[in-house]
Amino acid sequence: MSESGASMSGPRRRIGLAVGLGIAILLLAVALISTIVAPSGVSDPSVAHWLGMDRLGHDALAGGVKGTLTTLLVPAAGLIVAGLFGIPIGLLLARWAGPVRRRQGSAAGLLLPALVVALLLAAIAGPSELNVGVAIGLVALAPLATATRDALRIAQSRHYVESARLAGLSRWQALRAHGLHESISRVVRTASQLMAAGIGIEAALSFAGLGMQLPGPSLGLVLRDSPGNPGATIAFGLLLSVAIAAFLLIARAIEVPDGAIDAAA
Repeated sequence: MSESGASMSGPRRRIGLAVGLGIAILLLAVALISTIVAPSGVSDPSVAHWLGMDRLGHDALAGGVKGTLTTLLVPAAGLIVAGLFGIPIGLLLARWAGPVRRRQGSAAGLLLPALVVALLLAAIAGPSELNVGVAIGLVALAPLATATRDALRIAQSRHYVESARLAGLSRWQALRAHGLHESISRVVRTASQLMAAGIGIEAALSFAGLGMQLPGPSLGLVLRDSPGNPGATIAFGLLLSVAIAAFLLIARAIEVPDGAIDAAA
């Protein structure tokens, strides 16, 4: 059975990758620009508050757009730190035999472990966005290490890598020459799935009061403070969904050879 299930065709992959990257870049650019040009948010009759005000009297639209930056950067920072540790661990684990995982666990399954870690950190140091970044980094470390290990072990099983080794190249030279692109693609796909999960985790933990605190911006805080304001709830709920969908689309569009797991198992 193919690892990717109902895989996308080549043109559809390229379109999906372009759309996902375009949405992610657009969201990040708008969030960055909003920190400069968005209204300060203090109640002012001269300012049109299209989505109303939050409970602190700040413009909900400005807060939500700025909150998108937090909701993107906090999980990204956590994943970068996880990658600094998880990828080297996966490189080391690839040297020892072991079963290749036929199915990666659902990224949504990271929410409960992240919640537990964030609760522990909040009990020790108080709730903050730093706690959320650390929690995401800790729970993402193992999936990144596993993805790196499996990607290298799958690449090592390829006939052309084995042929390169028979021709006199070392294992790592053969992988660099013939398996590096495939291995990187698998790790980047896993990182994209984890990023999608991290966005949801950041919003959920901030919503629960364990992450970003007011008056700091976060989509989770905007959604928590928007009861009675259906416009803000719908707008930023959709924005959060689009951000998650963009990284899931990137992950699905990243091409890896079909049947690789079965061939290597």
